[in-house]
Amino acid sequence: MNNGPKHAHIEPSTLCNLKCLSCITWSIDFARKGNMTLEQLKYVLDQIPTLDDVSLLGLGEPFMNPQLLDMAEELKRRNLASRTATNGMLLHRFDLDRVVKVFDEVIFSFDAASKEIFEKVRCGSDYDLITGNIQKLRETRDRNGSPVQITMNTVISSLNCNDVPGIVDIAREYGISKLRFIMAMDTVGTDFADEKLNSKMTEIRGLQIDDYEIEDKLHSELGLKCEEAGIEWSFQGSAPLAPECWWPRRGVFVTYEGYITPCCIRMDPSLISFGNIYEQPFKEIWNSEGYSCFRKRFEEGSVPGICRRCPK
Repeated sequence: MNNGPKHAHIEPSTLCNLKCLSCITWSIDFARKGNMTLEQLKYVLDQIPTLDDVSLLGLGEPFMNPQLLDMAEELKRRNLASRTATNGMLLHRFDLDRVVKVFDEVIFSFDAASKEIFEKVRCGSDYDLITGNIQKLRETRDRNGSPVQITMNTVISSLNCNDVPGIVDIAREYGISKLRFIMAMDTVGTDFADEKLNSKMTEIRGLQIDDYEIEDKLHSELGLKCEEAGIEWSFQGSAPLAPECWWPRRGVFVTYEGYITPCCIRMDPSLISFGNIYEQPFKEIWNSEGYSCFRKRFEEGSVPGICRRCPK
């Protein structure tokens, strides 16, 4: 499979211990709540031999899966680059010496500089516990001489836009390697059959900042602060970039149940799926008529409807 994907997001869990205001995860069908097993991960990796790097993340909190470090270790054994993203609430329950050895990057979701706004946006979170865990991970990294990159990922919405610049100061204090700023986006792009989910998506869309002037100002301010602090950074705006997307050709998302979706944003199989890797060889799914036509539409500039509102 010479033309197979090089990068995959493989979902270790759809379980989550928070109810963040800008996230659809806690509204998904209870039947979809669960963890991928280590043996399932091995099977998925065997099915997709073209991969160079894997992100163990998805709709849930990866550290809700007790086998997460075993899964990352398996990636290392296969010489695959590995990363994960976390809300930071459970990190202290894991062996941090092992965490810094099995991951190339650990990304913390960090949406505000102040405790008050942080805990309002990320419902159920404990700001002090999370910052303490970030500090512990940095100390463990430094003690081990590990090259693991510790990153913060910030979703910017109307709830936190005035507080976001202070995150640069937090990052400098905790020795963060990189900051990623992302304008709150439409992670669905279409309507659900379930009215409850549609209602939740309406709430989430209402948090988006539909003002390019504010967005540009934030972009400039954050860039200046990061450069002054010597921190690597990126900023993902809200303008749709779908025609330029590399995911259909070089990436793939695998849900914990084995469903294959085309990217890290449209990852809910109830919205789009090209098959199940536990029921059909991945090569057949990747080369199927449906998946091939989906990729071809990008080449022709005729972006599929589900992708049109995506700023990825």
